[in-house]
Amino acid sequence: IDVVPADASAGITDASYLFDMAPDGYFEIYETSSFENIIMEGAFMNEEMQGVWTFYNGGNISEIVNYHNGYRQGEYKAFYPSGSIKASASYNKGLLDGKYIIFNEDGSVRNMYEMNNGEIN
Repeated sequence: IDVVPADASAGITDASYLFDMAPDGYFEIYETSSFENIIMEGAFMNEEMQGVWTFYNGGNISEIVNYHNGYRQGEYKAFYPSGSIKASASYNKGLLDGKYIIFNEDGSVRNMYEMNNGEIN
């Protein structure tokens, strides 16, 4: 597997990754070949991310994302390094759809948006 962080020049603007020749099954992906500092875990099917993927930053969970056929689909959660919720949203075919809530680290709501096909209503 070649794992390459996607960038805007590839037409991808969120925290996505490009996978080349990923076989089907569950994977844990680490920063180094010595299996230190896991950065993500989840499953591939037909070279696409499927099901629940968990992303880490410094050993702490930073995001939990559901995927279907390589697209974000369903519930999304992001976390502060302290573990408190940072954002909660829903995706439909890779686009934000429904309530998108951003929280302060103390758990209070900072912003709330109603999204429709990736656009603020």
